[in-house]
Amino acid sequence: MARLDLRNLIIPFCLLKASNAFLALDKDDVLEILCDDSENINDLLRIIPAGSCKVLPIAEMDRPASGLMIRLKKITQ
Repeated sequence: MARLDLRNLIIPFCLLKASNAFLALDKDDVLEILCDDSENINDLLRIIPAGSCKVLPIAEMDRPASGLMIRLKKITQ
């Protein structure tokens, strides 16, 4: 499983970094992304090709870390 921590980064850079990491995955690999808020997740899901991933449950992280964690499982090559 690959992991990206995108908290406290500039939004366009976050989206580019996450989409590139997702595209580099092999089929059935999982990308775990830590981000600041749900709007970042919505933006990310808009730029990843439709039907290419399964979104695993989104979780809010406990303190001391803050933000949201999303896991994307790549389902196409």
